[in-house]
Amino acid sequence: MGARRRNRDTFEVPEHKCPACGKRLDSVTEMFSGAEPQPGDCTICLDCGAILIMLEDLTTRRASDAETARMLADPEHGRQIRKVRQALSQFWVWQIRRN
Repeated sequence: MGARRRNRDTFEVPEHKCPACGKRLDSVTEMFSGAEPQPGDCTICLDCGAILIMLEDLTTRRASDAETARMLADPEHGRQIRKVRQALSQFWVWQIRRN
């Protein structure tokens, strides 16, 4: 089962909920290569910032503590994860102040 490209960087996946926060997910952008998502790839929930791992059916599971530690220890992956989480934090602060 492949993902359908929604735009240049985003792919549609089966609708499911983030296993960390319950937010409805129906698309992903693969964080490290920009390629079509494959089982085992990493993405981040844009609502809660949880690190998620793609499953065979292209839904997600929350990364284990060991997987998270390994990704954060990798110089490139860790940098990208921190960058996305920082942007999410800034976005949510902006949203709160706006309302």
